[in-house]
Amino acid sequence: QQLPQCDRIIPDKEYIYFTTYPDCKLWKYDSTKEWNMKKENPKEVYCAYEYGEQDRGVTSLHIKEKNIIAIGTVPKYSLHGGALVLFNTETQEGMTFYNISKNQSITALAYKDEILYIGTHIAGGHGVLPITKIPQIIAMSIKNYEIIWSKDINLNINGITQLIFSNDSADILGLGDGYLFSFDI
Repeated sequence: QQLPQCDRIIPDKEYIYFTTYPDCKLWKYDSTKEWNMKKENPKEVYCAYEYGEQDRGVTSLHIKEKNIIAIGTVPKYSLHGGALVLFNTETQEGMTFYNISKNQSITALAYKDEILYIGTHIAGGHGVLPITKIPQIIAMSIKNYEIIWSKDINLNINGITQLIFSNDSADILGLGDGYLFSFDI
């Protein structure tokens, strides 16, 4: 009684959500009950595979005040184009935004003031060479899910693997290929 390979663990009150590989599935476990997969605890609540064959949830962020789990994905071997998954923990419904940065994977997430900041990586699934050259930071409204802006990050890096907000400014800090950078939003 085990889950497939787990990439991310996201706590939410008495529940724990897991993203798993392969097929980028999201599972929900009720921690007040016995772990028993035969009785669907945990149970699969969403699958992003059908959206461009997403395979791994490599980054996640819990936006508690909106009851949303955001997940950034990488596609299956030899494919390009990641996705952003937004899963509502109250309604148990999800939305997947495929290829919002053309042919790039979604590898970093941060949230502030109704805006989700998305960091990308030029790589696709394993075993395929990148077809883009510059990662991006993308700002998306969490109210209407529209892209507000996207900016190329021309720092000679392949991808952005972490985004956080600096405590003392409005700048967002990013990490990519071992380099820390600041981005004025």
